[in-house]
Amino acid sequence: MGLRSYKALLRQQMNEEDYIEFAEFQTAMEKGFTDEDLKVVYKLHSKYFVHPLIEPCGCGGVKKMDTITSWIQDLEKIYNNGIQT
Repeated sequence: MGLRSYKALLRQQMNEEDYIEFAEFQTAMEKGFTDEDLKVVYKLHSKYFVHPLIEPCGCGGVKKMDTITSWIQDLEKIYNNGIQT
């Protein structure tokens, strides 16, 4: 079985628990987020984009933020698809 395409992964919907958890992260993000808040992003991205749980390396500050920003954008697209029924 082949890997699902990135576009297909973006068409997914979150389960209700993940949807609520990401909504809470977005609220926290408005005020500024902590490394602890980012663990939600790491967990959900690994789940919905089918890769091992990874915390981006802090040694390359700009690269780490680029990765985190990209992952948040990915999750926002899935979040906007709504909740699985």
